Amino acid sequence: MTIGDIAGRFGLATHVLRPWRSVGLLTPARVVAGRRRYAPPTRTASSATVAAAAATRLGLVASRLAARQRTSG
Repeated sequence: MTIGDIAGRFGLATHVLRPWRSVGLLTPARVVAGRRRYAPPTRTASSATVAAAAATRLGLVASRLAARQRTSG
């Protein structure tokens, strides 16, 4: 899946998801011809993505969510 596919799945613009990659909320599974490809989201990843999307809409930053995720184990 491309970042555009994931964004479309959750009704978000790609520019919303790109910073999440830099803080570890999205990790590409592989790179093909210089383009990142992501595995289809699992239920857990989908839940995290939806939660992050909701938080973004509320004005929270992705780095804060990533920090919480790292400390919660």
